[in-house]
Formats: sequence, structure tokens, C-alpha cells
Amino acid sequence: MGFKPSTYQQDILDFFLNNPQSNMLVNALARSRKSTTACMLSEYSKTSDLYIAFNASVVEEFKKKIKNPKTKVMTMHSLAYSIMLYNVEQESKDSEDKPKGFGSQRSKRAVNLDNFKPHKILDEEITKRYGRYIEFAKRVFLKDNYVNLYNLCRLTLTDMSSNKDVSRLIDDHVLFLYYGDEGYSAPDISEITSTLKILDTKSRQQFETQGVIDFTDMLWITFNKLKYDNWEVPYWALYTNIYADEVQDFSNIQLNFLKFIKRAKGRYIFIRDFHQAIYNFCRSNAQAFNQIPKMFAPVETFDLPICYRCAKSHLSRVNREYGIPILPRDDAPMGFVKTIEKSKISEYAKAGDMVISRKNKWLAEVVLDLARKGTSIFIEDKEMVGAIKRQILSSKCTSVGTLEKFLQKVISNYNKKLSEIVSKNVREGGHEEERLEAVAETNSKIDNTSFLLEILEGYVENHASSDSVSKFSAFVDKLLNTTPSPDCVRLCSIHKAKGLEATNVFVLNEAKINFDFRNSKEQNVQEKNLSYIATTRAKEGLYLVKEPSKTTTTTKNTACF
Repeated sequence: MGFKPSTYQQDILDFFLNNPQSNMLVNALARSRKSTTACMLSEYSKTSDLYIAFNASVVEEFKKKIKNPKTKVMTMHSLAYSIMLYNVEQESKDSEDKPKGFGSQRSKRAVNLDNFKPHKILDEEITKRYGRYIEFAKRVFLKDNYVNLYNLCRLTLTDMSSNKDVSRLIDDHVLFLYYGDEGYSAPDISEITSTLKILDTKSRQQFETQGVIDFTDMLWITFNKLKYDNWEVPYWALYTNIYADEVQDFSNIQLNFLKFIKRAKGRYIFIRDFHQAIYNFCRSNAQAFNQIPKMFAPVETFDLPICYRCAKSHLSRVNREYGIPILPRDDAPMGFVKTIEKSKISEYAKAGDMVISRKNKWLAEVVLDLARKGTSIFIEDKEMVGAIKRQILSSKCTSVGTLEKFLQKVISNYNKKLSEIVSKNVREGGHEEERLEAVAETNSKIDNTSFLLEILEGYVENHASSDSVSKFSAFVDKLLNTTPSPDCVRLCSIHKAKGLEATNVFVLNEAKINFDFRNSKEQNVQEKNLSYIATTRAKEGLYLVKEPSKTTTTTKNTACF
């Protein structure tokens, strides 16, 4: 086995061996060796097992750790896709018409991935409803919101024909509220549900006739085919022990899909990152996770409270501040916790260190300071960088001066929408949870735009406001590096920092991580979990970074980058 199990791991192993058909839930704290525990259980198994990883990068990481060749490691989507290919092949009458997957040699029965499939269907539908000459921006507004809503409906198993249920999703995720400067209003709910049904019907038809799917279809189509007995699960996709990792972030469709892949005498081992539920995505945390005790009862619960990453001083702080019973390993160093000014990060940070933040906009000043210092950086959030670049392009501004005004107006309009969300809830007595999620989503949009604006303002300090946007765009490409390297300082949001670690970690505005408006029970828990994650990433040095006081004046280094 290669290591001596802790008493907690031994309890889990003993139950695993003595109760071969009993479901288990393992509550793991930060760096408590949950992957090692899963590997340990796998080594004692003689059956065909499955480890479901949260994403492709975790799959590759876990494949290096697992020693039992009978344990497969896959994402839920890749498993569903393999079942899809099998059944499409079974439906082929001609043996030469077998599906070829995503390869270049595709037959008539190929399954083709096209993530723009819903957009293309909507293009046709929007043209029918609004005419060929609908404004380009409005077309984009409608398509983006419909696609987001369609994905949410599929992942949450929401009835697309229900005005009430679809309205809830729209409110929860701040859809159809705002786009650019135009401020288009939402279609009425009957039109939205009607469009969703048309989109879903045509999407299914395209799969049946042309084999075209988008990413979510891997789960959505396969789940529905199995649910209504149109397809079967092949023997090689049935497993005895199913290790479901990061289960606190599973969506409703993922939990329900699990029922189809377990053998008759099999069981589930749910692995939960306790106090690390931070993705309020697709109603995955409370609504989906809380179904587990009922859906898979009985479930025996175990804890893994020993942290094998953090120094003793960090964990003492966690126990004191958050009341989380996390324990240090026997040989854990003392480490240190130090409070510094934000302007000092560029002096302390070195290659391999990590800077994390609750808000992306707080990272902008650090990015600029490190660039002035000549320190290479790596931005973890590729999606954010991609969105920023698209925002620059879609602004259609020609100079950085006009782009600056454009971004200021965008933020102003978002703030107006934020006020509308709150006031509407007060007037109409809306559900508090929906208001909080809507506020969070809108704040996120303000946050990313503010990040870009601060980068732009830093650029203007050393360049003319008449500079072209294309020149600024080239500057952003060079500044916001998204290629990982051990020679870089890593910068990311707390959400992206989950699962990461570094010798030294700088936590920006640690005292402001918890948003003041979060006054629902579930949201308060999620905010507390964010603080916990932020302070359990460092192995040696934990730097709590504070903003300079308003009375403090600092002279910026205006040297060109």
C-alpha cells in the first residue's frame, strides 16, 4: 500500500471491506488525502470499479495515482459519451456504419461534437420571430441567454414547459436582464418556454438524424434514453464500487445518472470536500447534494480531518476563526501568518507563489505591480481572460480613451440593474435565495469588467489615450499570461484556487471575503467556505494582504512595461 493509514482511514477501510454493499460518504477537509484514501480502497477491491473525477485534469492526475488496473478513471461526461457511442453502434443496421466518435474518419452514423449547435438552432428561430434584420447585438443577447438557460434546464432536470420553474432559473441566474448598453428586456415567459421546447426538440432531432451533439448532450441525451429504456448500459459500463469525487458540486442530472451505472450488488462511495462547497452552479450544492441520503439510503458517514498540507499556525487560525475541526499532521511545520500591505506583494512574491482573491478586480493592481517589477505571472482563470478579450473586441471602440468611457458606462448600467434586482424583490416579495443568487451573478459581471478597467487605467498612465484598442489588446495578450510555469507567480480567484497549493500564498482582502449582503443560511455557509479555502492553500507562509487606508497616499511606479 506504500503508506500507513491514519486511524480515520483505517476505519473507512474496515467498513469498506466488511460491508461490501453499503454506501459510504467520506467528508474530507483540506488536503486530507481523500485521493489517497480512494486509491487505498481501490487496492483492496477485486471488482470492476469506477472513479468519477470532476474534470479532465483530475482524471489525468488520478490515473497516475491509481494502481489497480480494474479501476477506471473517467469524468461523468466521458462515461455518458461512451454509452452513447455503444448504443448508436447497436442501432446501426449496417456494420460498416458504426460511429467513429470525434475522429477525422467519420461514417454516416458518426457522433459529431458541435458546441455551437444550440446557437445555430436559435439563429433560425430568432430570425423567424424577429426577422432577418434584427440588430446584431440583440441577436447575441437572445442567443447567449437562451443557451445558458437551456444548459441550466438540462443539468438541473428542470421542466422546460413550466413557466414557474423556468422563471425561477431565470431569476436565480440573472438571465435576460442586461446586455451591453442597449438594456434589452426579456421576452415574456410563455415565449421563453416555447423557444426552449423548440430548441430541445430540434436539438434531439439533429442527434437522431445527423448525430450532432453539444457537450451537455453527452449527459442529457444519454440520461433520457436510459430513463425511458430506449438504450441500455453495456456490461463494461457497469461497476461494483463507484467512487464519486467532489460530490458536493454534482448537478441533479449527474446524481440521477449514477443510478444507471451500478451493478446489482454494487455500492457508491461519495467523496465530499467538506466546507468546500463554493460553486452555487446549477443548484448543485444544497438542492442536489441534500438528496443523497434519501436517493442512496442507507449511507454510512466518515470523516478525514487531518490536513497534510498546511502549517500548524495556519490550522490554529482556521480552528479559531471558523470553528472547523481540522488537525495538523504529526510532522507539520509551524509556518507563519503575516499581514502586509497590498503594495508589498511585488517585494515578497517569487516564482511558485500564489496570489488569490475573492474578487477578480482586486487582482488587477497586483498584475500591474508585478509587471512593473518584471515578475512573470500566470493567470489561472482562462475563461475570465477570454471573456475580457471578447469584451474588448465586442466594444467596437477604436481608441483606449473611448474604451475607458465604454467600460465605465457598462459598470454603471450593471449597477443600475443590481439596484433593480433588489428593489424588485422588495416590491414583489420575491424569494430571498433568488435575490441573493441574482445579486451574486451581477456582481461577478461588474467584477470582471472592473478588472479590465483597472488594467486599462494602468495602461493609460504610460500611454496616450488616443492609442488604438488593437495596441491595448496586444498589451493585454502579453500581460495576462495563461500558460502555466513554475517560474511564474500564479494569480487566481478563490474559486479557481480550490485544489491548488503553494509554499507561500497571498490572500487579498481576507477580511472582506464574506460579502455583507449574504444573509441566507446557504449563502453564508458558502461564503464561510471561501474564507476557509483561502487560508488553507499555503504550505509555509500565509500572507494576509490588506488594502492601504483611504488616507494613505502611494506613488505609483509609472515605468513602462
